[in-house]
Amino acid sequence: MYGRQITPNRLGRLLVLSPEKFTPKGLTYKELSHSQTPRRTDSSYRVHETQTKPFQITELFNLERGHFHAIDRLKEGTYPTVSRTAEDNGITGFHEKPKRAAVFQKFTLTISTVTGDAFLQFYPFIATDNVVMCLPKKQLRLTTLAYVQTAIRKVKWRYSYGRQAYKRVLSKTVLFLHVNSEGNIDEDYIEGLVTRQPYWKAFLEKAKTIPET
Repeated sequence: MYGRQITPNRLGRLLVLSPEKFTPKGLTYKELSHSQTPRRTDSSYRVHETQTKPFQITELFNLERGHFHAIDRLKEGTYPTVSRTAEDNGITGFHEKPKRAAVFQKFTLTISTVTGDAFLQFYPFIATDNVVMCLPKKQLRLTTLAYVQTAIRKVKWRYSYGRQAYKRVLSKTVLFLHVNSEGNIDEDYIEGLVTRQPYWKAFLEKAKTIPET
């Protein structure tokens, strides 16, 4: 950082540890460093055949804001409450549902209007009006939603308190996603990418324990 800048002397004393010391138990560095390109059993598949295509976020999702503003007026309850915070998956606490508020389904993508951070919610939840929900126009696989979450977070630098990601601004967001020969999202390819990540198995086990409502 600026207060402790890198100098030749400091850099010369730097101890570089093996990545194996930081890998999850049961995984090896060889597995983590292996190409993240998914492999398919069919001989017709070739990596170079995969291409990306720009999608306006509104081509994939209906954008909807939350239904209330003042969290301090809510009573404590059981519903995870998502706000514009960039921490703890966007959840600020657990409250009772306001009468006019909707309960959104688990595995809904939420975006903080201030930070632009996208989160995949694990439980049914309620949200403030400082959050935009991405409601798929057609069913998407969980792996595709996880990939889109990462794609959205890649462009969060566009948003700040002075330029908040409300629906009008957010609707201009363009996401580059892998497509097949017909120009449709290649969910098979994306699933291969996502499921090869080291924490996918832990995520999947967690997802199996989450109730529907």
